[in-house]
Amino acid sequence: MTAETYVKQIIRRVKCDRKRKQDIEKQLLYEIKERVGAGENLQDILSEMGTVEEIAAGFNEGISESEQRKYRRKTVTKILVLIVIVVLVLISVAVWYLPKVNDIESSDIFVGTEVEEKLVEVITFLDADDYEGLQAISTSRMTTVLNDEYMSAAKQKLSEKFGERIAVGTIYMQEVQQMSQSFAVCQTTVIYENVTVVYTITFDEEMKLAGLYMR
Repeated sequence: MTAETYVKQIIRRVKCDRKRKQDIEKQLLYEIKERVGAGENLQDILSEMGTVEEIAAGFNEGISESEQRKYRRKTVTKILVLIVIVVLVLISVAVWYLPKVNDIESSDIFVGTEVEEKLVEVITFLDADDYEGLQAISTSRMTTVLNDEYMSAAKQKLSEKFGERIAVGTIYMQEVQQMSQSFAVCQTTVIYENVTVVYTITFDEEMKLAGLYMR
């Protein structure tokens, strides 16, 4: 162990203000330096002086109880401030990741009528099994699942055959903001001859299909 490490470990355990800690540190380092300069071995000096805990306890005995209480209050305050900072950082991160939901009418990006038209276009492509058409209006990530094999399996979980589309219900739309990106999330119920399907469809800021869920 070096003299500096030994002394710093002592100083961390002494319960007094910063100025007094600095004085104690200088005192200890000066004493060790003088003895090393006189030819003594450093490790022998540290062993003879005592353990870190013993030296710190000796200094603390000479510090008044009021000063030690003051030191503890400052330490607790620093810890509390650190906790508050950590909590604020965590809140900031959560706000960044957690989605914010707004009415589509208040959006600066999406226009309600355009979103409705795009939604009906997507459903029309799905009804026609036109997955090439869907891929052309989708994000690159979505194109990997918009194929006959994947979509046929998804549809069969709902019904062997949908039949003709009878009606499209009310379209509900919201703008969702997450991680500096905005999406239009829509939901509607479509009635077919043999089944009723609830579609949840998402568009990105470029009005490309970014999400599709059927139930």
